[in-house]
Amino acid sequence: MLRSRRFWLGMIFGLSLLALFLYGTDFAELGSALGKAQYAYLPAAVAVYFVAVAFRTLRWRYLLVPLKKVPSGRLFPIVVIGYMANNLLPARLGEVVRAYIVGEKEGISKAAALATAIVERLFDGLALVILLLVLAPLVPLRGISAQWTSAGLVLALLLISGAIVVLLALLFLAALSSRAAQAMGRIGLRLVPRRFQGRVRELGILFYSGLEAMRMPGPLLAVVVLSFLVWLAEFSMYYLVALAFPLGRPFWEIAFGGTAANLAISVPSLPGGVGPFEVAFLGSLLHFGADRGLASAYIIVLHATVLLPVTVLGLAFLWRENLSLSRIARPIRDEIALHEKQK
Repeated sequence: MLRSRRFWLGMIFGLSLLALFLYGTDFAELGSALGKAQYAYLPAAVAVYFVAVAFRTLRWRYLLVPLKKVPSGRLFPIVVIGYMANNLLPARLGEVVRAYIVGEKEGISKAAALATAIVERLFDGLALVILLLVLAPLVPLRGISAQWTSAGLVLALLLISGAIVVLLALLFLAALSSRAAQAMGRIGLRLVPRRFQGRVRELGILFYSGLEAMRMPGPLLAVVVLSFLVWLAEFSMYYLVALAFPLGRPFWEIAFGGTAANLAISVPSLPGGVGPFEVAFLGSLLHFGADRGLASAYIIVLHATVLLPVTVLGLAFLWRENLSLSRIARPIRDEIALHEKQK
């Protein structure tokens, strides 16, 4: 019931933000901007996006090293399948999907693999927070107190950034101190019904093994560097899509909007981050003085270019592996049902 409630809250929140994005839009102007766009830039943008996916794959490989040295070529399809699942399923279940597949294919703990996926996402967030701090001094402050959208966006970004930093700090503390990890585990077990505590404790130990790379200076440095390369490539892709529209915005403004949008999709919403992505990006561009119709058209095309190619390729990889999302979900669901019967 709780899961269902969270699902519907995310759906309602995402739809509300999508309505906010469309509110006040001149649809004739939006249609005109979409009709005049120079879509010849999109193939290059898609290619650059997959460079970012390749960087993500290499980063995950470094996090998996303590568990098993998996070649990047074997990980790339799994990463793409994970992004496809994130775009089609709620609650960012793509991280669970790729942890399950890599566990099955490579014979490693799925809980440990999930820990590496979570750490990877938090390093994504940390890189975005640092980029936000670097770009913030360039943002004009005029009118920010008078525009509730700008003020609300700033508050939301501060809260999300703070949560990311705190979570990553806790994981670092757990990784570096077994006593701290045990203390966190004891606190966490108090929140779990008694009949599940044994299994949760076992999963916690496996999850902890997935944090091993955070204690290794070499892989950790590689993960940090690759996190910034990921976003440099992805924001370059955003800029290529922007060239299809006469926005006339510099790279750093596009990068700031992309930073805000990707931090915003940390909150529960529709699959693919639809809703928060659009509102945060539009709020940023409007604050910089962009035309609303052009900015809205750009964001719609950008998000479609981010979501569609990787989703199609992920489905193709899933088919090649003779898998389906329902087939992956079945053993996970069966395992949950088994433990619910245990006392």
